[in-house]
Amino acid sequence: MKVDTADRIESAWQRTKEWVTDYDGACSNGYFIDIREEGLVVGLEAIQSRHASFTLKPVWVDEKELQPEFVREVVKLLASGKAPDAQVAYETTEPGFDLSLSLFVDRVGSSRFDVDAVWWADYVFPDGVDPRQRFGDLVSYFLALHSTFGSTRLFIGSENCEDPRNPGSPWTEI
Repeated sequence: MKVDTADRIESAWQRTKEWVTDYDGACSNGYFIDIREEGLVVGLEAIQSRHASFTLKPVWVDEKELQPEFVREVVKLLASGKAPDAQVAYETTEPGFDLSLSLFVDRVGSSRFDVDAVWWADYVFPDGVDPRQRFGDLVSYFLALHSTFGSTRLFIGSENCEDPRNPGSPWTEI
């Protein structure tokens, strides 16, 4: 049975509303699990094409910093292990409000990746906005990224949550 987007958002809101809008100085995260190499390329190129503020910085195994020009080159370095992870930063208004995101890309297997999207509650839920509406806009944006990346699962959680794959993890699956 396929669950529609509105039901997914409502279910997630009911499970997170007690903590998700609180700003305690820590970040919150969207976690995209098990993205194939080509899905990562497609997703990052889509983000890059829509956002002039897009930056992609590989983290290097050794101190030799190559400057790959294209997303595809960075993903190949990640897949080969020459760069164990990478950071993407960009600003968007696609959810219907200003949002700054940092995406941390980690290789989790042969040509498989996870993406951790970091956001801050005080920017997403400032005073004077309807938190339920804003949450719906944020999760809709994350669901669109989930589809673009082709990730198998999507979670949200607060900073320092254990790996969402661990049983009993405090992450909320969307």
